[in-house]
Amino acid sequence: MDIRAEGISPMDAKELVLEALSLSRPPRTPVSVWGGGMWTARLMNTTLLDLSRDAEQMAKALRMALDIAPFDILFIGSGYPATFYGALGGKVRFEGISAPKLEEPVLKDIKGARDLPLDRMQQDPILRTIRSAALILKRSLGGRAFRLVVANGPFTFAGQLLGVSQLMLSLLDSPEEVKELVEVSIRALCLFLEPLIEERMVDGVALADPTSSGDLISRANFEEFSLPAITRMANWIREREAYLFHHICGNTADRLDLLAKSGIHCFSLDHKVDLALAASTLEGKTCLAGNVDPVEIMLRGTEQEVEERAKQCLEIGAPKGGYILMTGCDLPPDAPLSNVKALLRAARG
Repeated sequence: MDIRAEGISPMDAKELVLEALSLSRPPRTPVSVWGGGMWTARLMNTTLLDLSRDAEQMAKALRMALDIAPFDILFIGSGYPATFYGALGGKVRFEGISAPKLEEPVLKDIKGARDLPLDRMQQDPILRTIRSAALILKRSLGGRAFRLVVANGPFTFAGQLLGVSQLMLSLLDSPEEVKELVEVSIRALCLFLEPLIEERMVDGVALADPTSSGDLISRANFEEFSLPAITRMANWIREREAYLFHHICGNTADRLDLLAKSGIHCFSLDHKVDLALAASTLEGKTCLAGNVDPVEIMLRGTEQEVEERAKQCLEIGAPKGGYILMTGCDLPPDAPLSNVKALLRAARG
């Protein structure tokens, strides 16, 4: 069923998202998937590698996907976080429809962070393609979708530079050097983001931060090493009158109260976390997005199961406002289009 044929216009999507971000209850709940870069490439019968070579084609693919599945939020650059580390000297490999992978950490030693060529964040050809595509989409979409550019959160960025295992060890052995590495990560991110935000190519930033998960680090380590960086990024983005969406994979139940104080505009909740707990903790403080299971429901479930789970999320998250219906993590590339449309119907029915 074509959503547009039912009389639903996506032209007011940006206003709906802004109202949710202001913690109000819009006329209908905004709906999207988190990320969706690989899914979009598969839908358009192309690859992330091919799209990375041509900003016009990248913008066209995202715009055509939006025609087919009119999400209220468009994630620009989804699937490309590894290319940030390629810009800084890491070895990145593209393979099939999958997101590019970093083959080995950028740094051999944590002290090497001081010598990273951060200026390459503005010169790298793939990152320039993403920025150019964002500019094209700004001109062609208007208020049709709320536009976010995707990157990794600072703590996850640091983990990719050094290697996650080495970062975990360094939390104990070299805590001050870890903080310095996170600081370098913030600077690198801001160099990439600054022209996008200053020139209003995007409405905001979507940071994926899996290394900040409760599955990897304790609440105490999160509070000491990751939270200050998230807060720094939130303040930097707010100062420029843009918006920050933050997603942490896995279990974040023990740090929701800290995230509520971080200054982020919206927290994207993983499917592992109880939505009712998150809604009660973040109510009146931070917009909440989530958390339909992207694998068991969106990929493997039926249309009916998608609608049922989405409606459960709406019943929990939407009544008091400040809520966006979303998947609980990135949408798998093989997720059926019929299931994606079922998610949209649940919010727009």
